Amino acid sequence: MRDFRGAAHVPVTEPAPAVSRLQRIEGTALVSTSDPTIDVAELQRVVHERCPVANMISASGCVLDIAWAVAETENP
Repeated sequence: MRDFRGAAHVPVTEPAPAVSRLQRIEGTALVSTSDPTIDVAELQRVVHERCPVANMISASGCVLDIAWAVAETENP
């Protein structure tokens, strides 16, 4: 989610009424695995802690609202 008034404000020579950075990223991370014992919450914690992109996004003030789940597998 982004407030478009920040990037699209005209004229560009005047201060924008809002910041143009992303404010919120929402989504679902589906983990595809054959390991029935995987701890998705622990995986989420480790990725959020160690991922340089997630860290950069969080440091910018953007809220990461990502749900984590094991992907359902199709049975032939």
